[in-house]
Formats: sequence, structure tokens, C-alpha cells
Amino acid sequence: MLTISFCLLLSFFYLSAVIDPSSYAAEQIEIVLADKVQYFADLLNTTPQTGMHADHLLFIFFKYSS
Repeated sequence: MLTISFCLLLSFFYLSAVIDPSSYAAEQIEIVLADKVQYFADLLNTTPQTGMHADHLLFIFFKYSS
């Protein structure tokens, strides 16, 4: 029961980041994924854009993580 509750809360956390890119959740996701974006920018030898929203970062994260 506790695991299900935690998964629901985590889902709402990520959903709020997608709905409102300026929310606390979106900012936290942006901070966590900034290193991954920099890694892929270095890999592709490009410079990352500033001001990316959390939904763009989530797309990059899920597209290239395997």
C-alpha cells in the first residue's frame, strides 16, 4: 500500500512538471537532468540551449536513455 501511494505521489510530481514548466517539480527535474543534457551536448559537440523547459528535458532523457 505504501509503495502504491509513493508511486502515485511521484506520478503527480512529474505530471505537475509537464503541466507547469515553471513549477518546483520542473525546476528540480531540470537541475537533475542538466548533467545528462551537457553529456549529450558534449557527445554531439554542440552547445546546449539555455532556458529549456522540463518537458524538453524529459523528452531528451527518455529518448536517449536505454
